[in-house]
Amino acid sequence: MHARLTLSLLLLVGCGGARPTASTTPSTGDDPAEGVVTPELASLLRESWERSMREDPIFATSIGDHRYDDRWPDPSAEAHDVEVRERADELSRARAIEPHLDAHDRVTFELFLDHLETRTAMEVCRLDLWGDSPMSNPVVVLNQASQIHPLESGAGQASFVARLHAFGVFVDRDLDALRRGVASGRVGPRTSIERTVALVRHMSEQPSEEWVPVAVVRAAQGLSAEARDALVQRVHAEIDGVVRPALLRYADGLEHDVLPHGRDAEHEGVAALPDGSACYAAAIRYHTTTARSAEDIHALGEREVASTDARIATLGASLFATTGVTDTITRAIGDASLGYATEQAIVDDATARIAAANAAAPRFFGHVPDAACRVEAMPPAEAQGAPFAYYMGPAPDGSRPGIFMVNTADPGSRRRYALAALAAHEGVPGHHFQISLAQHLPAMPMFRRHGGFTAYLEGWGLYAERLAEEMGLYHDDLDRLGAADLEAFRAARLVVDTGLHAMGWSRAQAEAYMHAHTSMSEDLVRNEVDRYINWPGQALAYKVGQLEILALRDEAEHALGARFDVRAFHDLVLGVGPVTLPVLGRVVREWIAAQPSS
Repeated sequence: MHARLTLSLLLLVGCGGARPTASTTPSTGDDPAEGVVTPELASLLRESWERSMREDPIFATSIGDHRYDDRWPDPSAEAHDVEVRERADELSRARAIEPHLDAHDRVTFELFLDHLETRTAMEVCRLDLWGDSPMSNPVVVLNQASQIHPLESGAGQASFVARLHAFGVFVDRDLDALRRGVASGRVGPRTSIERTVALVRHMSEQPSEEWVPVAVVRAAQGLSAEARDALVQRVHAEIDGVVRPALLRYADGLEHDVLPHGRDAEHEGVAALPDGSACYAAAIRYHTTTARSAEDIHALGEREVASTDARIATLGASLFATTGVTDTITRAIGDASLGYATEQAIVDDATARIAAANAAAPRFFGHVPDAACRVEAMPPAEAQGAPFAYYMGPAPDGSRPGIFMVNTADPGSRRRYALAALAAHEGVPGHHFQISLAQHLPAMPMFRRHGGFTAYLEGWGLYAERLAEEMGLYHDDLDRLGAADLEAFRAARLVVDTGLHAMGWSRAQAEAYMHAHTSMSEDLVRNEVDRYINWPGQALAYKVGQLEILALRDEAEHALGARFDVRAFHDLVLGVGPVTLPVLGRVVREWIAAQPSS
């Protein structure tokens, strides 16, 4: 997910975008205000959804609205100012509607208002002026946009080429935003900027045949050999004539105009920026949907890390006869037998894990998605610096399945013990179930089906890692070690994120803490700390959301006793769609109260 530029499949609104004249009905045929009774609210939701599609045309592509497939988001100052004004107008209109709401619309209104208010509060961070990083930059956007672009039709092929042709303007505007950030005293950390420059230069040096846009055309289904060859040639021409020169300008501009002003390793948290404290408070509220303080979350993280340390130490004693968490981590990292022998072995293992989860799911879910979850290896051009795995949601119209993407580069370095929990989180029953089911919720406005609140979305993913044990998806203690290690990683985030942004931690302190409590490699720790620095607060949502879902399930089990049905509970949590944690708590408690007494 992204701080500013990366394709967002989980957020309603990304960065700024072009605002052409367009019809008020998405090409998907869905009403953006489906199920809403209050006319004023229905009208506002339709207009807001239209704005979100115009502002983030890549997100529109990802959910099947293809009116803007030839465009990129617009990072210009003018577009940003328009977005802020339009959101302020929507917020004013929403508050005016509240006294006249139909009772049926109260949850939808509360969620819509929360999104507008927290997104408005996040403006104090001005991420649009400094948020580029190794995880969020034009190369990442180019790769992700290419992978979700439909190429089966002539129109899809034409818009793909047109989007590539427009890439230079997009990149130049992005670089201009970073220069404006420098002028206002808002700039990213020097280490992250250096790594971004290196990544972009590395990509720019590759032959165009190695680029992701060419790879997706080569792999596209439904094209004749002649059409594929012709499209490859057009894509080559755009890469060499537009895309590569734009990325070289971007790398030069970063290196000469932004890097000299980058924050040093002792002051990488947002506290070093103008309005940094207000920014972090807004980020905590936005991503966790709670009013918890940084200090409270930091202490929570320390408690959770102590718990995962104990689990890792116990599993290490069983598996390796090690003593304590440090010895276990050292053994797990250094044991070559715990890696994969080949790239295909990773794909095969992931495929088997997803198949096993699908087979077990009917015992734990009353409703399972129709969309398949397919396993694919990341294109080589994307694998550098990418995580071990991530998930791309399906197209709502069924034209593209959900995809569990695995990084097969350097298979010997990939820890076998991590894949079971990752498949549960990113694939089944984690993000694949949540996103696929939400897309088709009946009588639900578009922003509730395709939008999201990070604590719910990532909380469910992390809950799914715990649920995998219950479902019998962890075969042995090695799988359980992987699950404990990944949970330690999410718990450590609570400590490190708050440490960096609220407690004056340096990068070195953050990296040392991650190494002490997880088996992550040097490269992964560096990537993760970059992520926390450049995307303040987002990493807090995983554990905060998981703990809330676990607490609500525990509350339901204790209240209902033998009447508790885990399938009904899961259907309830997924059936409400992405919501804030306070709304989820209210929905679950109302469900508990409504259950028959016998």
